[in-house]
Amino acid sequence: MKSVSAFLLAFLVSVTAANLITDAGHRKLEESSRCTSKTLNFDQFSAGDLITNEKLKQEFKSLEISVKPDGRCASGSLARIFDTENPTCEDDDLKTSGEGMAAIIQDKGDCAPNDCRFGGEMIFSWSSKVTLNSIRLLDLDQSVAIKLFSGDTNVATINTPKLGDGQHQTFTIGKSDITKMVLVHSGSGAVAEVDYTTCGPGANGDPHFHTWTGHKFDYHGQCDLVFMKAPSFEGRGLEIHVRTEQRYFFSFIKTVAMKIGDDLLEFGFDQVLLNGSPAHEGLASGSSFDFAGYPVSFHDEPMPNGRPRKLYRVHTPHDTVDIKVFKQLMAIEIEDASHVNFIDSVGITGDYNSGLMLGRDGVTVLSDPSDFGPEWQVTSDDPSLFSSVQAPQFPEKCWEAAAIDKVRHLRNGVSQVQAEEACAILGENADIEDCVFDIMATGDIEMVGAHL
Repeated sequence: MKSVSAFLLAFLVSVTAANLITDAGHRKLEESSRCTSKTLNFDQFSAGDLITNEKLKQEFKSLEISVKPDGRCASGSLARIFDTENPTCEDDDLKTSGEGMAAIIQDKGDCAPNDCRFGGEMIFSWSSKVTLNSIRLLDLDQSVAIKLFSGDTNVATINTPKLGDGQHQTFTIGKSDITKMVLVHSGSGAVAEVDYTTCGPGANGDPHFHTWTGHKFDYHGQCDLVFMKAPSFEGRGLEIHVRTEQRYFFSFIKTVAMKIGDDLLEFGFDQVLLNGSPAHEGLASGSSFDFAGYPVSFHDEPMPNGRPRKLYRVHTPHDTVDIKVFKQLMAIEIEDASHVNFIDSVGITGDYNSGLMLGRDGVTVLSDPSDFGPEWQVTSDDPSLFSSVQAPQFPEKCWEAAAIDKVRHLRNGVSQVQAEEACAILGENADIEDCVFDIMATGDIEMVGAHL
């Protein structure tokens, strides 16, 4: 689809963003704002606390921590909190300044909290894949084996050096697709901090797609697309399709439809259909309805900029699917996606296991959006999720984006400075470039709402 590449190239040059152009003429894949860096430092606990997952999940929803102590240590599966600035049990090996709380395997003696000199295993389990950035270990008088797992597979083992009594160090890990980390302590010691990054797939705006690994790309063709299909989801299977539409010089997601088991739910600008019948009538903000045995909450409070928006959230025991409606545009995002539910997920959000933009054959990498988008057009092999028909339908191919000679009209009276000022409300960690792109493509300063 060469007109898409030409379209983006001309537009980006017009806003002096030529540094974002690849040799193929489309925008580079970049880390999305849907990737979130998280630092676990145990500051939400107090000295002597046992690390219960209930309290941990108030801040770190997808993480659980457990221990398997050496038989000569205190029994139990819960790690304990040690205050490194106010050491107890005369344990000055863990005394530090600025470290705060740390996690330990408890000693068998009467004094607590106190780390056990015989060690054991401390296990960090994430329900979704993460990129493990770094870990800070305290009192490395013995070596620690850091075992990293993706699912049930041990993908790496890092053996720390023996630094000496009371020595502390931060180790850079830099491994992605991790679901479990096992720390094998051969002696005493503690964990002060774990830094990791999580990403969730989604799509919004004109439209901008975000993969499982946080890469983003734009696809401006009009057709029905397989957003994702996850056969293992909740043991019943999940299919999500999005319908894109072109208007003037931009495109957007017009409708989102999803299927769990035998139940269908379709979201449009002015209606929600549950198994073909209206589900939105009489819904008040804060209320919910049932879909496939799961609650779907509804909220329509104004956004931070005061503009109206509808938010639907499908809650499952492990994950949530968010659908946002702003003007005629729709956005979709998967939050806290669990490894067990999405282990076999494929679609235009990428392959969950490899993180790559794979074709339907599960092998071919299609890094150019103009190839990858049409690859995931809904075909006769996919279920029919939408209640109405919109052209094009397979075997007719997706419609290409607007021709390059129309790009000169993109600004529509809105300058780049005005667009940047409007998008500043999103904050420094947002996709400001996507927001500016959308405002200048549509000539609508309120398009910032599609990114809130």
